[in-house]
Amino acid sequence: EERMDPATGLGLRIAPVSTVGAYAPASTVGYPSTVLMTAIPAKVAGVESVVLATPFRQGRPLDPPVLVAARLSGVDRVFRMGGA
Repeated sequence: EERMDPATGLGLRIAPVSTVGAYAPASTVGYPSTVLMTAIPAKVAGVESVVLATPFRQGRPLDPPVLVAARLSGVDRVFRMGGA
């Protein structure tokens, strides 16, 4: 979608990006709400691919509610990375 102001010659072009990266923080628990609040708007806006990064926690699996939120909201790939 494009909008142009004839008086100024300035315009606005609205177009979805093809890929969005989202981050779901984790401490002692995961944050599935963060996944929902980032992935759903991206999918509604027409983004083709949503990639989620969440911290690697030594000796602990990914938080199951975060994985469920990722699946329900249409996340395409999940990476365990970062973290302290």
